[in-house]
This record gives sequence, structure tokens and C-alpha cells, in this order.
Amino acid sequence: MRYNSAWRKFRNRTLQTSTMSTWMLIFAACVSTAIAGRLAHDQIDEGEYGKYNEWRKVMCEKKSDDLYNDMNSCFKLESKMIQDATTECVNEIVPETEGKVMEFVHKACDDKSLFKRLDECFGEYEANVEFQKQMELKPEIVACYTELLKKYEIEELMHYLDGSAHKEN
Repeated sequence: MRYNSAWRKFRNRTLQTSTMSTWMLIFAACVSTAIAGRLAHDQIDEGEYGKYNEWRKVMCEKKSDDLYNDMNSCFKLESKMIQDATTECVNEIVPETEGKVMEFVHKACDDKSLFKRLDECFGEYEANVEFQKQMELKPEIVACYTELLKKYEIEELMHYLDGSAHKEN
């Protein structure tokens, strides 16, 4: 079964201590920061970008290095388990990126099917109870993203942090 094999590989894998890519958070936010289903979303928010359709679309349209760097700062507050799963999924989906999230995001913004593959990969991790616990947004992470959304005037994404349902106009 793929999940057991992937989880065993993830669990047993010893990762070298290295600096996370400066782009890790655009991935987390754009890709999943939602990462792995942690932010509030509903069926209406699934679309061409996969889950978190609105979030990912806005991030792909922004294409701002400053925004992505600030997002990386928020992502560094995530647990090591979440960060490692992110890198693992990126490597699995687009091996030539060597786990570099920004390269993945550029490719995924051009080929949105990569976002859907990311959702599938994270789905395997989400089945694990400990991983689910790690996915809960801690207050300092919510505060970081809230500040970021205000700074870049993208408050329309605030519902991802406050748990309110996405409302289509």
C-alpha cells in the first residue's frame, strides 16, 4: 500500500540539517498552507489549482519575491514534520527541483495539475494522527499570516485563517 510505504519512508528517513529554501512558504501557503488541509476551506474552494484554489490563484498572480520571502518567515514557524513532508512531496512530484519549493511553485503556477498532485501527496500524510495534530495552526502562525495578508493588501484571503467558510460572490 502506497501510504504505508510513503509514511515508513518519511518516518525512517534521516534528513540532513540544512537551511530551508527561502521559498518554502510560498509553497506552504500557495500550495498547501494551507499546507495539507490545515486552513479552513470547503468544496467551493476546489478548482483548477486544486484545494485552496483562491489562495493559490492569488499567490500565483502576485509573483512577488518580497511576499514569498515574508511567507517563508511564517512557514519557518511550522513543525519540522510539516516542513519535511512539504519537501518530500515536492521531491516526489518534480524530482528535478531537488526539493526547492520556489522552483516547484513556478512550475505549478504554469501547470496547475502539479498542485493537485501535491494535494494527493499530502493526503497520504494527513491520514496519520500525529501529522494531523501538527497541522493545527498555532496562534503565532496565524498572527504571522494575518500580518502578511494585511501588509500585501490581500485580506480577501483572511477567511483561510479565521475558519470562516469561503463565500462565492
